[in-house]
Amino acid sequence: MARNLLRADLEIMVFARDKESIKPVLDAGAHWVDSPALLASSSDYIFTMLGNPSDVEEVYLGGNGLLKNSRPNTVLCDMTTSSPELAKKIYDACSVKIQILDAPVTGGVAGAKSGQLTFMVGGAESTLRQVTPFLETMGSKIIHMGNAGAGQTAKSCNQIAVAGILLGAVEALNHAQKNALNIDRMLEILNSGTAASPLLKSLNQRLKEVGHAPSFSISHFVKDLKIAAADAARAGYTISTVDFCLHYVEALEQSNNGEKGLQILLDPDKNQRNRLPNSLLSGR
Repeated sequence: MARNLLRADLEIMVFARDKESIKPVLDAGAHWVDSPALLASSSDYIFTMLGNPSDVEEVYLGGNGLLKNSRPNTVLCDMTTSSPELAKKIYDACSVKIQILDAPVTGGVAGAKSGQLTFMVGGAESTLRQVTPFLETMGSKIIHMGNAGAGQTAKSCNQIAVAGILLGAVEALNHAQKNALNIDRMLEILNSGTAASPLLKSLNQRLKEVGHAPSFSISHFVKDLKIAAADAARAGYTISTVDFCLHYVEALEQSNNGEKGLQILLDPDKNQRNRLPNSLLSGR
């Protein structure tokens, strides 16, 4: 995403907890700063992409964070998948001279590299208009969802749908396996008919890649589903798809598979088939 901004001939400054991880961005012409505070005190527009809600809270609300150190008229845009509740808290903490959007993305690593991400945006439309030229450099679709927190709620809805697609595919493969069908051929069928989806095709492709390099990890998916479950619980209801999927992916995370990609859920390798869950109909 940063490299796409650089390709648009924009001057950017960057900070990351692991400087080595963004070496390609620095090599491409970005300028390094030593802290979020220094970034805040020298930037007009700040985009953040962090790991967890706790990271977002620290970077935005901490003593060395963005809100306490940003200049007047700075526009902040958090693209992390975080909680609507935290997005509203940060919005409320902003001074009248600092504007903020929550703008999580969907599209994965491939979308980030190609500039084809979709942004789901919460916050003032006037603020969104200011950052739209930058978002257009990083993405192909920008959808304003409402007030602060609405972008994060939209991302939770997206991840609920992802959970449903994954569960459906895993259940199909489980049923195929129990009836001695060839799993690779079953995946070929799923990806060629009505059941096909961009997610399933991406996962199928990654199964064929050496090393199964993760695009989106199990641990990040656990985090996203926990956010959706917590939001629903606060509103007094449950989401059955989230509850079941979370039960399964948490078990994978706890068995030292957290850093592996989502493709582990569909891995047809005979040595990995025990990872397929019991059928939804089997009872627990």
